[in-house]
Amino acid sequence: MFARPTDNRGPGGHHQTNLSHDGFNLLAQQPAGKTSNSGYYQFSEGQPKLMNSAQDFSIYDQSFRYKQDEYSLTRIRNARVKINTLKEHLLRIISIGLIVSSVVWVIFPDGFSYLIAPIGILFGALGALVSGKKYELQIEFEHTDETGLQWISVAKGNKLAEKKVFLDQVHSIKQKVTSSI
Repeated sequence: MFARPTDNRGPGGHHQTNLSHDGFNLLAQQPAGKTSNSGYYQFSEGQPKLMNSAQDFSIYDQSFRYKQDEYSLTRIRNARVKINTLKEHLLRIISIGLIVSSVVWVIFPDGFSYLIAPIGILFGALGALVSGKKYELQIEFEHTDETGLQWISVAKGNKLAEKKVFLDQVHSIKQKVTSSI
């Protein structure tokens, strides 16, 4: 499993690098200006990987690629940047909270679930709150099975710089899709 580094400037001129690996957070410190390469982790000065960048996306041959995910351009019909509103975030928080709570009810159908179900709602809602993003790059993708045409979220982000990267990708995808028709 690969770790995803996040690089933050810490006290004393050191980088505090949080590593997320299998759901656990690890903290590593290294002096500023040094590059470390140990196993899967690559850190370099001035190159924090905190958000989506144009280098994460590529279009070649008949494929659109985001990191390790690849989508055939012949199946992409459209692309857009979706801006999630407060209403959509609240709906997502409530839905995930209720789903986690219902799983608790299935696991503990007796009286114990009256105690655990509200905690399940709380944990589900907190998980949805933490993972919610403002901007989404979505593609309208035609599946080969009976699912048919569906909007798929390819990447998500909170920063305006990410929104600009997403808009550039939408433009590139639309150019490739319309030129291949």
